[in-house]
Amino acid sequence: WNVPREGYPNKTGAILMNGQKVFRFASKVLGQASAAALADAGLSMADIDVIVPHQANLRIIQAAARDMNLPMEKFVVRVQEYGNTSAASIPLALVDGLESGQIKPTDRILMVSFGAGLTWAAAVLQMVPVPEPVEAAAEIVNESEAWAVPVVGD
Repeated sequence: WNVPREGYPNKTGAILMNGQKVFRFASKVLGQASAAALADAGLSMADIDVIVPHQANLRIIQAAARDMNLPMEKFVVRVQEYGNTSAASIPLALVDGLESGQIKPTDRILMVSFGAGLTWAAAVLQMVPVPEPVEAAAEIVNESEAWAVPVVGD
């Protein structure tokens, strides 16, 4: 590879990451983004049942939990099983949390992430129980009787 070396601090052409600065940024921004999302939703942390953070690494999640004065039990953490799966980390953790029972069908969830370019985002999700297919079908049938047109045959 013929990579231009100019402009790189280490003159190797390699991408560098200052892990300590990223750690400090990420652990701090998880709390700030969470607070902003909660304020926008008119909620407080007491209204949140579970937090699903980006699964970059366990130390960042632990530091954010400590900074937010929250127990680790409030967080869905799956980084030990999968590692950092980038943009898939929150969806994977959501599925695992639902399948394990850590996330309940009526929970209010705070999802919070940071990523490339030191961007961040957070959102609050209200889970809603999904009716069993038989119950849903029965409701549709009952509702349709009100507008059904009788068929006249031979």
